[in-house]
Amino acid sequence: MYVLSEPWRFYDLEEIDDNGKIIEHGYKKGQEYSFKLGIQLANRPPKELEDILFKLISYPEISSNLFAFGKGYAEGIKNNSKALTRVVGALENLPEKERNLDFLRGQIYYLSKNNIELTNHFLDCIFSPALITQLH
Repeated sequence: MYVLSEPWRFYDLEEIDDNGKIIEHGYKKGQEYSFKLGIQLANRPPKELEDILFKLISYPEISSNLFAFGKGYAEGIKNNSKALTRVVGALENLPEKERNLDFLRGQIYYLSKNNIELTNHFLDCIFSPALITQLH
């Protein structure tokens, strides 16, 4: 899956000027594309998220692309409360050591800038103490 690719695998996306100097790094383009893919997924049937959610929340490494994908998804989705609840519910079904919170962190990051009331309510009501400690 594109979003789960490692940032250093995006060298082909780098913009280079005529002198060979990098104008824009490939990993930044990868994050931008991941953000746009998140928005696109948000506008697709919910079943499509369900089909890939386990891969997103159990990815074994830290991923800036997955974080950007979560931000894009939160921007594009119409019901963030329902989406956050779905993601946290899926995380709770995974053993703690297998959880990857980058997708969820991206969603919360976007919401903290655009809907602080929902963010605060969500953090107060839905997170278990075990999940909160993983965010740090």
